[in-house]
Amino acid sequence: MLSPKKAIENSTLSLADTEKILLQNTVPKNLNAREVFEAKNLAKVTGRLLQNQDKKLSVEYMIELHNILLAHIDDRIAGRFRSGKEWVRIGNHLGAKANIRTITRCLMLIPLL
Repeated sequence: MLSPKKAIENSTLSLADTEKILLQNTVPKNLNAREVFEAKNLAKVTGRLLQNQDKKLSVEYMIELHNILLAHIDDRIAGRFRSGKEWVRIGNHLGAKANIRTITRCLMLIPLL
């Protein structure tokens, strides 16, 4: 799923590093543990999606995948909606507060592949 020109967003892992982690179960020296778990968790989520291609996308399924994606990275927020003053930050961008109704409406708009 990764090519030499593509990487996990904000990750410093090279394709070679990612292959060592996923295919050889070897962690190259001086790597950030978070990036190692991001690579492993993303592989698990990708595998789950490929195995369950006919599974309907739902809020519950997204939460399940989110839980897998953030396992061992930030277990406090894995698999749940954020609440109160918790916000998603990607670089300098601060995302909007999640709203279950909005998410459900958006899911209904996603075309089935």
